Amino acid sequence: GILGLQLLYGRDDRFRYDESAEILRGLAEAYLALDLPYAAAVEASRGVNMVEDDARLWALLGVARYRLADMGGAAEALDRALALDPARADVHWGLALVATAANQLEEARGHGARALSLSPEPRFAIGLAQWAAAAGDFAAAARALDVFLELAPDDPRAAGYESLASFYREVGRAPASSVDERVTRAQINFDLKRGDEIPYVPVRFNGGAEG
Repeated sequence: GILGLQLLYGRDDRFRYDESAEILRGLAEAYLALDLPYAAAVEASRGVNMVEDDARLWALLGVARYRLADMGGAAEALDRALALDPARADVHWGLALVATAANQLEEARGHGARALSLSPEPRFAIGLAQWAAAAGDFAAAARALDVFLELAPDDPRAAGYESLASFYREVGRAPASSVDERVTRAQINFDLKRGDEIPYVPVRFNGGAEG
């Protein structure tokens, strides 16, 4: 913003001074931190027009476009960043978010796992757990939550995630029995007393993801 330009140049008339990719990168990062994706996209676009092989600028442009709900533009920019630097965790994470928006959970899980392996951050582990659970892979979701708890044991949500991981581990166990494929309806009885909360119990038949 104006204050940043004053600090950089001594005045706010930025157009009288030579720009550099580093300055544009910094401005894009600052605008994203301020939740101003349009301004971030403008600065990142100017940057990639100046230096076409800057993976960080392409990544920032991809994130900004994602926040603007321009999924096609986000994927294009992030793919360019990935081609320039395949080892950027933020690029894989951005591609995972874009894939999630398109309901491509397997692709999202692949990029999420890659991001977590490159940079063990709690937010990557949580995202990976959510996508695994949405795909019906509860054992993988439990493992991802375990990673989160290792990375952020003091997180205020830790106790809740510990319980959720235990639940996912139980749901992810191999089936205790098989059901005839011709069965179309099943009834499960619970011994409930007055005042008991009605439980949520996911049931999978023959190892299926739905039940």
